[in-house]
Amino acid sequence: MKLDDLTSRMREKMRLENKAPDTIDAYTSVASKFFAYLVKHPEIREMDHAKRMEAYLTWRVLHHDISQSTQNVEFNALLYLGRKILGVEIGEVNAMRAQPRRRIPHIISPSQVAQLIAAMPPDYALIAKVLYGAGLRINECLSLRIKDVDFSNGKLIIHEGKGDKDGIVPIPASLIANLQYQAEHAHTVWKDDRYHKYNGVSLPHSLAKKYPQAAYSLEWLWFFPNPDLGKDEERVLRRYHIYDFAVQKAFVITRRRLGLPEFVTPHAMRHFYATHFLQHLLARGIPESMARHQLQQYLRHVSPNTMDWYVHLAMPDNPMVKSPLDLLAEKESNLSNAIG
Repeated sequence: MKLDDLTSRMREKMRLENKAPDTIDAYTSVASKFFAYLVKHPEIREMDHAKRMEAYLTWRVLHHDISQSTQNVEFNALLYLGRKILGVEIGEVNAMRAQPRRRIPHIISPSQVAQLIAAMPPDYALIAKVLYGAGLRINECLSLRIKDVDFSNGKLIIHEGKGDKDGIVPIPASLIANLQYQAEHAHTVWKDDRYHKYNGVSLPHSLAKKYPQAAYSLEWLWFFPNPDLGKDEERVLRRYHIYDFAVQKAFVITRRRLGLPEFVTPHAMRHFYATHFLQHLLARGIPESMARHQLQQYLRHVSPNTMDWYVHLAMPDNPMVKSPLDLLAEKESNLSNAIG
């Protein structure tokens, strides 16, 4: 079987298994890179799949300096390729491991966040507010359905977030009116779609077969519907949510116009939320352990290292702790004053 055919087969099988679109794209992209590597290294292509994986993953670490998280994705993608597509059992893979990297999140001040949101195009300002106000990842925000915004209980219901985890986060009180207006707008879009008898929205897993009318219901409509229809992977014309790349572009244009740093992205709003949230709790005298626990509940899937950095960035400076250089400067100043 040709390598391109294997990639197409992999994509189709993952679609049938209702894998997330992002996962499908990531895995097939890894498969394409892997096949390109095998074409250039025919001697490795003749090995069993475990040895091919070992050679490829080691090559990626040595020549592309990939991160540990990237290597984990590539390992899982090639494992899926071997077991589900090639039908082979995978033995031990002794590839060189990428070294873990601890990155300190870059943070801007609350006033700069307010400046950014105020300057965003109207269609994207509310999305920016939700990202910052609830600490959501961009796909978690854009994947919200009408049914996921629970105004009666003031909650946002997150389905299949990072790590395939669900979660519940509170709606910021200042956002309720804006979100209610957005819900009314989505309702108008839904009525127009039903009037023109457009295809319903896509549904996760096998719900489309189990509940064929659910795709046409208001509750399953995207909370942030795209103004235009688009074709899904089955080439069916449907209403999709606003695209993440459109939000990314809006952030780039706005931050450049304001002269904000390049790290100000939709995902960075989650970092700003976490740090500013902790600063607020600590300033109120909430113990660090309680503040950390509360933030962990809202952020859901976050590593201990990242949580440590959030706490470190949010912790106020202790005026009693001074640099040895400052102590030396104080001593020299006191001596100078005494002589004078």
